Amino acid sequence: MKKTITAFLCLLLITVNVYADYTQTCNVKYQLTPGTWSDYIKVDVKFMTGSEVNTKFYTSGYNSSDKCACIVWADNKVTENKVTIIKLTTTGLGELNHDTINYRSYPLEGDDQDGKAWIICPAKNCF
Repeated sequence: MKKTITAFLCLLLITVNVYADYTQTCNVKYQLTPGTWSDYIKVDVKFMTGSEVNTKFYTSGYNSSDKCACIVWADNKVTENKVTIIKLTTTGLGELNHDTINYRSYPLEGDDQDGKAWIICPAKNCF
């Protein structure tokens, strides 16, 4: 019985630490053509693990070790919101939380589900 309770608690702790789900207002831009970028857009970005993306957005395209940035675009002309899921390619992120997102000296980078490159600037020093 003691082993079962210990195993359950360990599983619970692992599950709690797997999900990041941190939202931050960021300035983002995307690549229009090679060497040409859009202007920065200020949006709320939800940072999540790949597992959480799969669960929240009903997909199976991301691994649990993936780190993602998700932007939900609200469009008054459309009844459904469009979501851009950016798989981050920036290395050395560690856990996705306030400190690892905000205290960076360089922007985050990644590619969305359509292969478009993105730059995400959570801090003012990205400009």
